[in-house]
Amino acid sequence: MTDHIEVFFDDIGNVLVYPENFVNDVCGEAFWPIPFDNPIAKPESVKFPKPAWLIEASPVVEGFPLAVRRLQNFILCLSWDWLSNPEADYVFYAYASDVRRSIGNGADCGNQRLRKAFDQLSSVDMVFPSFGNVSVSLLEVGGVSECGEYAFWKFKNELRLPLSDEYKWGMINMAESLKLTSKYALSLYELARLYYRRKLNFRNTTPDELRLLLGVGNSLPTWTALKGRALEPAIKQIQDRTGLNIKFETERRRRTREVNKITLTFSKQKAA
Repeated sequence: MTDHIEVFFDDIGNVLVYPENFVNDVCGEAFWPIPFDNPIAKPESVKFPKPAWLIEASPVVEGFPLAVRRLQNFILCLSWDWLSNPEADYVFYAYASDVRRSIGNGADCGNQRLRKAFDQLSSVDMVFPSFGNVSVSLLEVGGVSECGEYAFWKFKNELRLPLSDEYKWGMINMAESLKLTSKYALSLYELARLYYRRKLNFRNTTPDELRLLLGVGNSLPTWTALKGRALEPAIKQIQDRTGLNIKFETERRRRTREVNKITLTFSKQKAA
């Protein structure tokens, strides 16, 4: 394992790499700038790869709120290139105001919601079906400094190797994702991006699996509720605000007429 390294993302598109504890010694000179097209500097044009196993993961409790899902994407987007080395022990930093603005919280609002979102990513275990349903939180640590100026995060050691070795991923458009104001829509959008990029234009699933993928939890126990309050509104928002089309068909059991299979199809909207 290499020495502890701290990486600070500034608000003009540079990355500064400092020795350990740089926040406590901001006069340190051991850093070098690296050009980086990040969601702080160019939020309107940034796209980033999100691993399939993370798109399909779900919290062990009811799904993350929209702000937490947005924060997860933001820190993954910023950190992605650095995670290619699983042996490097990185802690990442950015201005808290930049993080708030970049996930739609507003640069001038307080840090309470941001602290809560980081706390959930650090403390709530997620289930990863690709890893035999192992449960682990995404972050080892994450939060906002006591002075309120910096946000910081560090990914769990168990996830650094799979993050660096992923070959199945969806290309997430950050500007499009921020237009989605429903956590169900954002979850479905990421799934659509995963399958559309891999040129697999459909996904067969079940109502229970769809609840996990959307982060519904146990709040919508019937198919009618799941369809009317989560799936259909999410599809409408995605089609109204992004460049993707999503449709679904269902199959029912012969005897009970219960929906037991859902086929989601994904395509790109045709230019007008």
